[in-house]
Amino acid sequence: MMEGLKNNPESAKEKYYFPEILSLKERMTALALKMKESIDSGKYSVLVSDEVGGRIPTLILRELIKSANPEKEIQTFFIASGKSYLHNLNSKLYEDYLKFFSTKVSPEDHLLLITQYIHSGGTIADLSKILKDAGVVNIDIAVARSLLDQKTAEYVLPNADNIFIGENNTGSERVDEESVWFTGVGKDQKPESIFPKKLANLIETEGRGRFVTEKEYDSFFGIEDNDKSWEVIEKSRDPKSNYNYDEYAKSTLTEEEKVKLQENINKVRKDINTLATEIFEEVWKK
Repeated sequence: MMEGLKNNPESAKEKYYFPEILSLKERMTALALKMKESIDSGKYSVLVSDEVGGRIPTLILRELIKSANPEKEIQTFFIASGKSYLHNLNSKLYEDYLKFFSTKVSPEDHLLLITQYIHSGGTIADLSKILKDAGVVNIDIAVARSLLDQKTAEYVLPNADNIFIGENNTGSERVDEESVWFTGVGKDQKPESIFPKKLANLIETEGRGRFVTEKEYDSFFGIEDNDKSWEVIEKSRDPKSNYNYDEYAKSTLTEEEKVKLQENINKVRKDINTLATEIFEEVWKK
């Protein structure tokens, strides 16, 4: 994936290393406009990121909240979730969630739960229920992009006081699909912790197969965008291509790739700050 992240500070209006971060501007600006009154109230004291996709929206919103309330102290927790984490509310992981939130969040806190995308709402519904079970009283939910409309989201997320949706959109984008490479964190294949782990460490343990992007996969088999279905199937059966791909999937990051990954993470953080500054100027200072 290291070659897949094309970064160029001279492109994307010469401000962004990654145009994928710039692509979030419209939905995050819309989200900020809807949340402005709540943010200005200074009520949020805890942010919870639905990892790993929620990390970039969380970091953007945190910068906006801090800019609007410079003296406000805000705790931010990055919590791994998903069907494989939340499917059993009687599991050890459930107890770990309860223990963590019950000790880190008080009934007086106003918590903002942030995710990048809602499909059916099941994951966020389970996570918000856990928060309630842990004694969290005040929960708002911020969604960068949602398949559900406002009314449906409110129905499937009854534990939320307020739900803010930046954009209703059914499509997927590279920054969502490849969030592990933009953030440098991922989740366990078999959940053992409620926290995400460094991507480099996960790949060191299990290889990079689970994190291969669609673009990388296609490149191994020579698959092109305009290929017909039968052509894709035929190319995917090529023995040599399969062997090369399997070897790549089992491999770990080289030292050079590890350095490049960290450089990209640092550049993404700079892009996040740039984007947050632009949104704040548009929403708060226009």
